[in-house]
Amino acid sequence: MSKTMVLLMTVGFAVSLAVRSAYPFPSDDEWAWPSIQGADSAPTPAFDQTHIQADNVRTDGHKMVPAIVGAPPTPRTTDYRLNPQDLVNVTVFQVPELSTTQNIGNTGHIQLPLIGHIAIGGLTMKEAEQRITDRLSRDYLQNPRVNVFVKEYKGLKFTMLGAIRKPGVFDITGPTTLLQGLAMAGGFTHFAKESKIMLLRTENAGYTQAYIIDGKKLQSGALADPILIGGDRIVIPESEIQFIVKDVLGTLRAFIPFVP
Repeated sequence: MSKTMVLLMTVGFAVSLAVRSAYPFPSDDEWAWPSIQGADSAPTPAFDQTHIQADNVRTDGHKMVPAIVGAPPTPRTTDYRLNPQDLVNVTVFQVPELSTTQNIGNTGHIQLPLIGHIAIGGLTMKEAEQRITDRLSRDYLQNPRVNVFVKEYKGLKFTMLGAIRKPGVFDITGPTTLLQGLAMAGGFTHFAKESKIMLLRTENAGYTQAYIIDGKKLQSGALADPILIGGDRIVIPESEIQFIVKDVLGTLRAFIPFVP
């Protein structure tokens, strides 16, 4: 590398540092999210739900409430409603010949021995169990015990955006945690701000709740790894170093046209 090139790079870097000195970056705690007094002074519980004071905004037609620092509570599988193409296991205790594993049809039906076609699409697992129990007890068995379990989910997706290696939309085929979702998306980029993962979730009431999750605590086990649900959107912000690098390259381009 020529002395001229070294000189120009030095000048460019110095200019960038001067700009940063005049317009300093916010600290790690201030970056992108309001700071919380004492947030790091106490051990992080499994579901730390400290509210950030912020004005309500609207997003995607849903009301968005102030963000919560920490992982969302684990969704209850009892709330899940069966979808077409879900692979379900139906067990009738002590009557193995009536048990079956099959995909729910596009019309929401499955076919069971003795009963034939029965609609369970749109029901919770508990409701499906009760419907099958009612049909069996009405015509065939006395006090049947039925269990319905989803072995593989279909049609549920989550989205990964931001400083992630393979951003996109991913299928949820079984219980999937945030760390598993990050792995499916190839992991963080070098410039990811891992301590400020944002998980956007539409709650049952129709509003969008944002959860700010510290990915470093997540990876160390200090924070519970949340289970993803269909429709979750995960946004990984870029760290300030990314913007510093962009400024340096931008400054160098002013002197050296062929800098990428």
